[in-house]
Amino acid sequence: MDHALTPHELTPEERRWLRSRLAARLASAAPGDAPGPDPALVEQAVADLLEALLRRRAASPEHAGPARQGPARERDPRRRVVITGLGIISALGLAIGDYWDSLVHGRSGISGIESYDVREFRTKIAGEIKRWDATPWIPAREAKRMSRATQFVVAAARQALQDSGFPLPAAGTDQLGVLIGSGTTAFPETEAEMKVLWSKGPSKVSPFFVAMVLPNIRPASWACSSVRAGGMRRLPAPVRPARRPWARAPR
Repeated sequence: MDHALTPHELTPEERRWLRSRLAARLASAAPGDAPGPDPALVEQAVADLLEALLRRRAASPEHAGPARQGPARERDPRRRVVITGLGIISALGLAIGDYWDSLVHGRSGISGIESYDVREFRTKIAGEIKRWDATPWIPAREAKRMSRATQFVVAAARQALQDSGFPLPAAGTDQLGVLIGSGTTAFPETEAEMKVLWSKGPSKVSPFFVAMVLPNIRPASWACSSVRAGGMRRLPAPVRPARRPWARAPR
């Protein structure tokens, strides 16, 4: 009997059935004064219940068909999400290979802050990206019109596109959705333009300022700003836009 089931494969009714049967099984098998269930008992109970659940599926017309072998696959195309490429700009590395190498060798990305004067600050260390150069991923003229944070986003996205081999048309397409999780936007650029505003007047503020600081400036996109949780909240987000006619491959 194939036990290759993962939680996302279970229907809500199957989850309720499994939880109730497991609770009853453990309650009847464990002594009343026991501090907790025996791990071996839990493992055996889960295996037995999964086998029973698969038998129920086999008897149900909705789940008729041969048992699937190997890793579980989501059959509903509306719920399918495939990660095809990876990219990263991090204090641990400016590419996936460098980042992973730093992780497995225990190298820290925390170091002394170099990008601004820290003499008046109590904290003088951070996970800072040193000696940043965007031109390997972004043309120099375009990079000047982007905030540093935006350059990180675009560079990581370019890496992911290259890693995936996705055939992006040279002229662009409206069938792609861009989803961004951002904790903050462009603090240095905002500070610089505020100084220009107060010292030289509004006519001297850069016309590119708004485009620099807004994470959702591109049409047909979605941006999530939740401080440190922004990246995690963005992970499941491609599912919903993928059902819309304008976004066939949200990224």
